[in-house]
Amino acid sequence: MQFSDLSIAPELKRALGDRGHHELTAVQEAAIPVALEGGDVVATAETGSGKTAAFLIPLLDRLRREHRRHHHSPAEPVHALHENAHGHADGDSHRHLRGHEHGQHARAHEEHPKALVITPTRELAAQVAREFELIARHTRLRAALVVGGESERRQLDEIRRGAQVLVACPGRLIDYLERRLVKLDQVEVIVIDEADRLLDMGFLPQLRRIMKLAPPKRQTMMFSATMASGPELLAREFLHHPERVTVGAKPAPPSSIRQTIIPVSATDKPRMLTELLKRDDIESAIVFTRTKRTAERVAKMLQRAGIHAVQIHGDRSQGQRNAALAGFRAQKHRVLVATDVASRGLDIPHISHVINFDLPEETENYIHRIGRTARMGRAGEAISLVTPEERVNLGRLERALGETLEREQVEGFAEVQITAPKPVKLFSSARGRAGRNRPRSRWA
Repeated sequence: MQFSDLSIAPELKRALGDRGHHELTAVQEAAIPVALEGGDVVATAETGSGKTAAFLIPLLDRLRREHRRHHHSPAEPVHALHENAHGHADGDSHRHLRGHEHGQHARAHEEHPKALVITPTRELAAQVAREFELIARHTRLRAALVVGGESERRQLDEIRRGAQVLVACPGRLIDYLERRLVKLDQVEVIVIDEADRLLDMGFLPQLRRIMKLAPPKRQTMMFSATMASGPELLAREFLHHPERVTVGAKPAPPSSIRQTIIPVSATDKPRMLTELLKRDDIESAIVFTRTKRTAERVAKMLQRAGIHAVQIHGDRSQGQRNAALAGFRAQKHRVLVATDVASRGLDIPHISHVINFDLPEETENYIHRIGRTARMGRAGEAISLVTPEERVNLGRLERALGETLEREQVEGFAEVQITAPKPVKLFSSARGRAGRNRPRSRWA
């Protein structure tokens, strides 16, 4: 299906065309028509499949049509509304817009938000806000980020200037709600993004508080790359007769990712990582560690080895995290060392490799981690450094994936044998194999 076939505002079609996006991905084709009708949606699809646009397009279309009904003024020049990912207009456009609002229209622009997107991490919130900016660029609709670690004054200013959409992490949003700085009484659409991660991080009590403050008559959408029993229960609690959209028979990494295991001793693991990153084919990589302390240690080790590396984890300030991501996105740094705080929401097309310095405990986290590569239909590679002590985690991972991952021995290192329990083939039919190799649309 083409975006031109959808009954959405022409401004949205124009923005999608600007980016060269013409054909819907599988999750978009299944979820968007339901959402455009106003129905609740629970959607599960692999990483990099266009889930963010799948909820932003119907959300923006709904708000755009309502905005046009209430505001009959001519369309505002696009440049005045071209904002960055934090909702701020750039340069002269920002000053022009502020002058326009505070000069000609002295009355405060204090519309209550009409839509709310809830995300588990600040990085994912920033990613959603960036995508919102690109799709809404030809409209007069605004989004405001509501996250910790950023300027409260700037966030509140963006909300008071008339942001119709809040992209929020639960903690800071609850703070604003308790202080009555934000109201949700006019919210018509709520999106719960990465629902399973929100539950993993213990946000259920906060989600319940937020939902109670929103009108019971609303549209609610829930999206995630993986959906275990917890989010399913969440869907029953917060959604009303939702349409269930599942792309893929089971949670699985994109088939364009080559997955390799490198058996290594614990003492050789740091040196192994350094040697791997000297390979010419590793253009840009994310190195995942299990703990913040390990991320700090690995980043410093790589820097000492002359590798341009930067780190991101929960102990870094938001300013440091933003700077690290901006530098990595601009390719000033070749390697980003991160904990699972970066396993979701990062959409950076040039990542050629994901390296698991430590295997994650959960298969879902592995899928999210390696999904940072092979974006936009490109190929990618995931390498996991596995010690004999991690054999149980490896066995659990291979059982969940239903396959034995390829092993690679690196010259100059002692050969290490890891005997993980054999995986169980969950899908042996031709249909299951065909599903993994189905053609996929390109999507940022």
